[in-house]
Amino acid sequence: YYRGNFYFWHMSAEDYEGSRSGGEISEKRRKMLDKITDEKLRQTAQAIQACGRAGYQENIAAAYRLPEEVPDGKVPAEKSPEEIPL
Repeated sequence: YYRGNFYFWHMSAEDYEGSRSGGEISEKRRKMLDKITDEKLRQTAQAIQACGRAGYQENIAAAYRLPEEVPDGKVPAEKSPEEIPL
């Protein structure tokens, strides 16, 4: 829980759909989602519970790059996410 000012960046249920991975989340993590009450995150938590898969920002990063940075719309596989400028 973060007690300071906080801005949710691309944490909607729609963003989750694009970020999904093949990795299944644990039962412990599913239970943690039950405790989310923030209205901005509740729909996302429900989508994660329904799907049961983890989501990763790297999976949606290409959608937020300028076309000249990623001409084919894909993050280059040879670079780690830390090496790719945003």
